Amino acid sequence: MKRHLLTALLVLTMTQVAHADLKGYVLSSAIWNSTTIPVCWENLSDSTSAQRTVVRNAIKQTWETYSGLNFTGWNQCSSSSNGIRIGVKDTGPHTMGLGNNIAGMTNGMVLNATYKNWSKSCQGREDWCSTRIAVHEFGHALGFAHEQNRGDTPAWCLPCSTDADCSSSEYCDNGTCNQGSDGDTYVGSWDTESVMNYCNPSWNGDGELSFTDIETVQRFYGEAKVRLKNVSENQCIYGSSDSLDATHWGCWNDPAFVYKMKSFGKNKVQLVEETTGKCLYINSAGNVGHWECWNDPYMYFAIDKTDDGYQRLRGIETGRCLYTPDGNGGKVKSWACWNDPGFKFDLNY
Repeated sequence: MKRHLLTALLVLTMTQVAHADLKGYVLSSAIWNSTTIPVCWENLSDSTSAQRTVVRNAIKQTWETYSGLNFTGWNQCSSSSNGIRIGVKDTGPHTMGLGNNIAGMTNGMVLNATYKNWSKSCQGREDWCSTRIAVHEFGHALGFAHEQNRGDTPAWCLPCSTDADCSSSEYCDNGTCNQGSDGDTYVGSWDTESVMNYCNPSWNGDGELSFTDIETVQRFYGEAKVRLKNVSENQCIYGSSDSLDATHWGCWNDPAFVYKMKSFGKNKVQLVEETTGKCLYINSAGNVGHWECWNDPYMYFAIDKTDDGYQRLRGIETGRCLYTPDGNGGKVKSWACWNDPGFKFDLNY
């Protein structure tokens, strides 16, 4: 089986293609039968805790945040460890197959941490590279093939006439250079913005899932359900039919703390409280509440990453971020976003 070897920092000249509603390339037989997938490291001494945290945060803020997936463990592998087993080597990152085909496979995924031999251009920005690579490789581990392997890939993407026109890890297929195993299920049209597409003008999509990466992972692993937990205050945003105001309380097992994330574009979501079906909003005055969901610009949020694995909830129309002052029962408030720990949320369920 050909490895899914990541080509480092590929520079392309391209023409923008039309954006379709939903795209992806999936090996349906490789989809995991559980949304809880264990992850472990083959040898902890091959990387530092900080290097492993970069990978963990990259996955938490992408595939895990926007779907029903829950990656567990992240400790030293044992001989019986199932799930995704990660080896760390100074070689080209890859997976040894798609999706559940690597379950329990020693070094089923290989990541790089130092870049001293492979992709030396990553030296000095190791975390930057590791984030983008991890998001791409975990896409393979979920059963998603390279987007450029699709039969409807445009001719400008990695054109070739023979295998000799491609890199050593690629092969020429239908006029384009392909790599690794193919999928068997097309989801919509070809997606130039996918993190799985070598012809993305931003390397691995800058580690940010495209709108249709999100739609694809939700189709196969379920929609995202989260609690909006403020990290500094340890308070969760609460939705109640008794009040239009959004309040916050100490988090506990109450369905009124649960929100569905409905995606409407790249980093554009509505936060729908599960018990009432109402949407969270920030109005023009900066007030925060819930109302019947509709196409209101004040109901759309961006989920902005922080460097330490958390997120800020930013109203797209107002540019203001949510925070939870005043203790139990206080009103959720908004303010101009900046690097303040009070704006940090942990989106967990």
